[in-house]
Amino acid sequence: TRPDPLKRSGPLTSTPHADDWPEVVATAVESIRNGDIFQVNLCRRISLPVEGDPRSFAIRALSEPQTAFGALLEIQGGKPRTVVSMSPELFFEVNQEGHIRTRPIKGTLPAAQPPEVLHASAKDAAELHMIVDLMRNDLGRVCEVGSVHVPCPRRIETHPTVHHGVGEVCGNLKPGVHRTDILKALFPAGSITGAPKIKAMQIAASLEPCARGAYCGAITLFGPGRSMVASVAIRTAVFENNSLVYGVGCGIVADSDPLAELAESEAKAAVLHKALDSVNQPGATSFDVAEVLQSPA
Repeated sequence: TRPDPLKRSGPLTSTPHADDWPEVVATAVESIRNGDIFQVNLCRRISLPVEGDPRSFAIRALSEPQTAFGALLEIQGGKPRTVVSMSPELFFEVNQEGHIRTRPIKGTLPAAQPPEVLHASAKDAAELHMIVDLMRNDLGRVCEVGSVHVPCPRRIETHPTVHHGVGEVCGNLKPGVHRTDILKALFPAGSITGAPKIKAMQIAASLEPCARGAYCGAITLFGPGRSMVASVAIRTAVFENNSLVYGVGCGIVADSDPLAELAESEAKAAVLHKALDSVNQPGATSFDVAEVLQSPA
């Protein structure tokens, strides 16, 4: 039996509201210019009431080619909720021989523009280089001395709605390192915190009105021995009590333009737009990303 199609049943809201986003970004830029941090990832929370079965959304969303690390989690218990992650980002993977690899994503451009524009962006390149360096440091805590290396500092990958800048860092785990040691050393992913990690998280928490929840966490599959693979839970929708919540984040650096960061958040929301439109039947009200700009906080 096919699940009931999902459709929106009320107005979309965005927190922070688009009108407040420039001030939020400007505050983060001030912290960077004051030397508190080098970069911080900030999140906007998009939410809307929905009707229908989240599985219908998941069927369509997880069929998209950019969802390399897609996942459907149906969580029961005291707070039943469904998590649909359309993540394209590998947090880390470990094979049975103890080789570990991470592929952080930083820098986004709508797919309608040429990928060369993103490749030429010094600002986006700087974002990724900072996070690659952070991930080298994190891996160094659990890897053998001299084994951590960067086989790919930056490449541009194209998905149906966006282009992304992607780096790759690898290493060999020290003998005796357990799964819990890896999670303690790496979590949360540097691409969704900023650098230095702890201070960036403190600043993000002070500027974001809502907790992120599952968004920006990690969805992990454990295999035999030490083998495991974890995605960064970006492009992740959470359904609870007939409500859909979806986060979009932007990496803020010293020369970030608040309006450009707003446009980037819209581009990242486009994958939600695409998935929701595809499951709506004729006559149902579809989601419009442009409403993010006018929606009430």
